[in-house]
Amino acid sequence: MTWIYLLFIFFQPFSKSEGFFAKFDADQEAIIIIGLGDLNQEHIPQKVAVYFGETIEKDQPQVIGHYSKKGSDIYFIAKYGFTEGKNYTVVFKKNSTAKDSEIIKDRIVVHIPFTQREPSTFVKQVFPTTDQIPMNQLKFYIEFSAPMRYGNAYEYIKLYRLPEKILEPEAFLASTDELWDPSRQRLTIFFDPGRIKRGVQPNLQLGLPLVEGRKYQLVIDQTWLDINGVQMTGTFEKNFEVIAVDRTSPDPDHWSIDIPKCNTSKPISIDFKESMDYGLLHSTLTIKKQSGEFIEGEIELKALESQWFFYPEKPWGKGKYQIIINSWLEDLAGNNLSRKFDVDLSDPADKPKNIEEILIPFEINTQSDF
Repeated sequence: MTWIYLLFIFFQPFSKSEGFFAKFDADQEAIIIIGLGDLNQEHIPQKVAVYFGETIEKDQPQVIGHYSKKGSDIYFIAKYGFTEGKNYTVVFKKNSTAKDSEIIKDRIVVHIPFTQREPSTFVKQVFPTTDQIPMNQLKFYIEFSAPMRYGNAYEYIKLYRLPEKILEPEAFLASTDELWDPSRQRLTIFFDPGRIKRGVQPNLQLGLPLVEGRKYQLVIDQTWLDINGVQMTGTFEKNFEVIAVDRTSPDPDHWSIDIPKCNTSKPISIDFKESMDYGLLHSTLTIKKQSGEFIEGEIELKALESQWFFYPEKPWGKGKYQIIINSWLEDLAGNNLSRKFDVDLSDPADKPKNIEEILIPFEINTQSDF
């Protein structure tokens, strides 16, 4: 009969608790639990739980978040925020030390109301910023001013061929696993790699997503909702022209480097002579001293992401340094320092270089004139 009892506990309809009360505070963005003031801070996660919805399944995970006490009240802030217009169930557990610790003593359902907000989120930029991209362009980065809602991104991203404004419906790889950064403010979208790589079926059937000499418009629709469920302030449009395919790996021998003087905070810079991958320019280059100590600082990109500037936190000291560049650094077509994205295995020139990183040594020994 034990399983029947458990089913009754987990699926019983909501009834208001006599022992405690819970409400949502929009200003604090927290559920406030009142009436359990005798609980110590360390015991709260063992005795209190918050679940999404009104019906709690037996193995349903709790809402991830943080509990804190303010006086006799308990505040719960969800790690990823609460969904407006939905209900959450606050549970007081019967016995946190028993084997079946999820048996519920009391519960309260809390409704999260809709908040009337004015649209404020917008698309800050789409990378690359150049308006001339190669026919085998691999991806775009879309950067928003605030966190966005996850899911159905490709309903709001469209590519049109100009001047007719004909929709290109199969240009992007519309994956259900959306590639967001941790802040949910930058989304990476890929053109269909199967259409870019020569000799594979999508390429043979459909060709490359973009055609050299044609003009296109990327449209990001205003109706896309931010994390608060509010649409954006406006639709974003990026017009660009398609140039020839790029099937050449970036060549460090063609780059130029500007080295700062000692005791200054001026940047060291690399001119790649071509636009490079925006995201990887922020993650694949580091600088360290000969002693092995890495230099902390800020990165700035200029000239349509063809120039990389590194500003140190502290003035440059005299000595020897290295720029370490991971071989994953790519150009706009996905060609990295080790291999091309679209490889012709029958061509010896396309054989991967099998390198992990590029080391560029430099020395600072000249004092500033100021």
